[in-house]
Amino acid sequence: MPALSKKFLPHFLIILLHIVGVAGTLLPLTSELVVALTPVNLIVSTGILLACHPGALRSVLPPLLFCVLVGFGVEVLGVHTGFPFGRYAYGPVLGWKLLEVPLVIGVNWFLLIYAFFSIGNLFKKPAFRILFTALAMLLMDLLIEPVAIHLGYWSWAGGDIPIQNYLSWFVMALVMALVMHRHQPKLMNPVSVTLILSQILYFSAIFFTKI
Repeated sequence: MPALSKKFLPHFLIILLHIVGVAGTLLPLTSELVVALTPVNLIVSTGILLACHPGALRSVLPPLLFCVLVGFGVEVLGVHTGFPFGRYAYGPVLGWKLLEVPLVIGVNWFLLIYAFFSIGNLFKKPAFRILFTALAMLLMDLLIEPVAIHLGYWSWAGGDIPIQNYLSWFVMALVMALVMHRHQPKLMNPVSVTLILSQILYFSAIFFTKI
């Protein structure tokens, strides 16, 4: 395969995944099936991102484990106690659960933190990059929440999204960004931009057509 084709293949696959996701979710005939494949999309996207990781994969293992395990653990705490995000419950859409939390949730935390931290390389000062990652995660959550509720990813007690959810999301993202900086201070993965733009396209398309 020509070098140019290999270079753009990951970007093409990410874009294709999300275009199919948008079309399949919007079509009544395929919507239920495509939404149910959300965990597969997240895992495949993470695999593509890691396949394009600059340097040895073992170098990204510590932040990966931290984000996956801590992200999942905090979600378990949240579902059972209402702290720190508020009272909510996961639906069946995101696949297999452990302790009432989908296993793929930890992967999603890592995927977004990794991608935003990579994009944040445009800032030279580490503090700005870490803050950018946390703020970008917060903005992403603002976009995701209404779509996720509509698609049955999760639901909030009383139907309203509490402010503490966004505050806690920001704090969690800040901590994870600090860990990412500790282990990957110079991270720059070009596929990250394609992934985030594709996710924004997906959630925006659903938001403006379905909600």
